[in-house]
Amino acid sequence: MESDIIWNVDKFISEADDVKNGDKLYSLYDLSGYNYGNSFRTIKKIYLKKHEALCYLVLNREFENDELILNPALLDGAFQTVLTICDSDEKSLKGVPYSISELKIYDKIPSECYVYVRKGSNSLNKNRIKKYNISLFDKNGKMVLDIVDFTTVGVEEDNKNKMSIEEILLKVKNGDISAEQADLLLSGCIK
Repeated sequence: MESDIIWNVDKFISEADDVKNGDKLYSLYDLSGYNYGNSFRTIKKIYLKKHEALCYLVLNREFENDELILNPALLDGAFQTVLTICDSDEKSLKGVPYSISELKIYDKIPSECYVYVRKGSNSLNKNRIKKYNISLFDKNGKMVLDIVDFTTVGVEEDNKNKMSIEEILLKVKNGDISAEQADLLLSGCIK
């Protein structure tokens, strides 16, 4: 089944409230204990609006596989995009993937693509369950994959391993982390 849906990527990019480099996201993930290897660092640029994100993904050439329709690294990059639109009230919860209501595959995910994520209808158990709709597009805006109701369940973070503001500032003072990394840690979300 082929999609005839063409999405205006450039329009979203021009209307974005904020733009971040993918390296900033992975710095935050590294500092938070999520260590993605080279094959899973696919996010290159993030364009943000209030409850929406558009990420530009690029697969590392050495991990390309023409036989795969859904390359795991690109699919994971799509799921990582969900984390970029977390709210301040969600900072204490880590979302664990739980379910997908519907997966529509229109074409192979290209090695360079865009992922558009928006919040779906959610809010069960005091917002511990979140739903997102995820769409992947080729560089021309043609939809190749649509994920309906990607659901995450919030799990309380282990705060005993979380750094205090004083610990973060001390790491900056000692040169262990940069001021930019400290800012990312203090913000808790890419905003």
